[in-house]
Amino acid sequence: MNKTFMLIIVLITFSTTLWASPPPCTKWQVKVGAHEVQAYKRKDGTPVKGSDKDTFCRLKFPKVEEWQDRFTDKMPAGWPIPNEKFKPWTQLEKEILLKWLSEQPKALRELKGITFLRGVVSAAHSKNPGAAVKRINAIALYDEFFRAENKSAILSHELSHIYMYDLRENLHMEDLIFLMGWQKNEHSRLHERDKKIPLLKKYSEFDVFEDLANHFEVYLHNPNDLKYKNPSAFKKLSELVGTQFKLEK
Repeated sequence: MNKTFMLIIVLITFSTTLWASPPPCTKWQVKVGAHEVQAYKRKDGTPVKGSDKDTFCRLKFPKVEEWQDRFTDKMPAGWPIPNEKFKPWTQLEKEILLKWLSEQPKALRELKGITFLRGVVSAAHSKNPGAAVKRINAIALYDEFFRAENKSAILSHELSHIYMYDLRENLHMEDLIFLMGWQKNEHSRLHERDKKIPLLKKYSEFDVFEDLANHFEVYLHNPNDLKYKNPSAFKKLSELVGTQFKLEK
């Protein structure tokens, strides 16, 4: 057997192996090895036949695939605090964020055009885990977010700052604000709060929008607390967002 013939055999074997091998997985996928799937019935009663599955790549975060490219390492134009510092995202940090984003209500996951920034420390308050700016559609998450145990609740809060803007024309929104204890001053046109209405979190007593975001957050993560403290606001918020506005764990 001459050397040319042997070389052709090797090349054919190598090419066949490459053609038969599954494509490499991306950083957003995980490899699932070949395995047998036993016959079963779906929840609706439809029977599914057993089969042999080849090795394939599965998305790590299928519900939020389109968010994978929404990360930036630099401060965007229009960020309100110019002395804040930002740094590059690590792949692990991106995956932590996408993990908690995956369980958010569909309405929050479907918000368009949001950019995530990796802040270092909030210049407004050093213990602040995040900040949202609607006019540039950006959310910053600081070091404090990655140290926190309630990452999902923090994310719900920041996304709600963006989401509530989309609801501003909904008639239920003004009713909700009123039931939360806020009324517009006829002269200043600013919202002032009736202190007789229970406050969910002390720090938001002078900021209606922060109080709103707190109501969305508590509605999702501790609904019984909101129902107990302000049942009227709980009911109105339910009417505003609908029955599908819930965590998807």
